[in-house]
Amino acid sequence: MAGIDAEGWTYAYDFDTLNKKGVGEQAPSWNCYVRRRKWRLVDRKPVSSALAEVKDRNNARINNKTIVSQAEKIGHVPKDKINLTSMGMTNAGMLGGRAKSDSEDLDEESASGLAQVRATDAEINAGIDSIGRTLDNLGNISNAMKSEVVSQNSKLDKLDSNMNTITDKQIVVNSRLKTVLKHL
Repeated sequence: MAGIDAEGWTYAYDFDTLNKKGVGEQAPSWNCYVRRRKWRLVDRKPVSSALAEVKDRNNARINNKTIVSQAEKIGHVPKDKINLTSMGMTNAGMLGGRAKSDSEDLDEESASGLAQVRATDAEINAGIDSIGRTLDNLGNISNAMKSEVVSQNSKLDKLDSNMNTITDKQIVVNSRLKTVLKHL
């Protein structure tokens, strides 16, 4: 890592430089008054399947691989997609030892409640997808704005350079005019 000595220290004038700017010097100098040690986490433990899944999603995000739905981007898993048996939970264990499936008849109130929960879940999933699409649109707009700002900045830099050149030439012209007017 740049800016770090052999023992992991980085040096700066003040903590604001180290905290907000994140930059420091590799070796102390006469005007370095603070230092901070930067630590690096090295994970040597065996990787669990859940941690491996998180790392895979993170790597996919970093590599800009497309993810199937907007809900997956934020890690939302609908209730109907949760596999409880893979987590060691079973319907029988969760229902007090007796298995109950969706195929069994429910009373009218429970059936309507279950239908309402499913409808709410579907509405939530649709809302998350809509929010995700909106965020993607905002991201695209911000990228377009960024490229426009870069373009405008380069044009302004060129204009500034031309103005400086014109100013220098005008100084020369004014100097010559002064000289001519003195001789008249």
